[in-house]
Amino acid sequence: MASQRLQEFRGAPGIRLMKFIDIEHAVEGADRTEMESLFAPFILREVEGLDAKWDEAVEKRWRRVNQLYFQRRLLGWLPRYRRTDTTIKAPSQPSE
Repeated sequence: MASQRLQEFRGAPGIRLMKFIDIEHAVEGADRTEMESLFAPFILREVEGLDAKWDEAVEKRWRRVNQLYFQRRLLGWLPRYRRTDTTIKAPSQPSE
């Protein structure tokens, strides 16, 4: 699902996708094993091929972001969906 949406964006005007480079070309003078050992502490799990859990998480996030976007765009004139300083303020910040 997520890869299908990515394909739709590739042809969209104004959309610039990140260019991926091989590990050997990322840092001059570093080989693949050295780079993998540097990143190893940050890797929680490795998967081979497609991962259903990851696709599900991406799809869920995609739906939520789009839902909020369209609520603001289509219903932004309603007070419930209006963006104000109070609704934008992070909940972890202490109120002044």
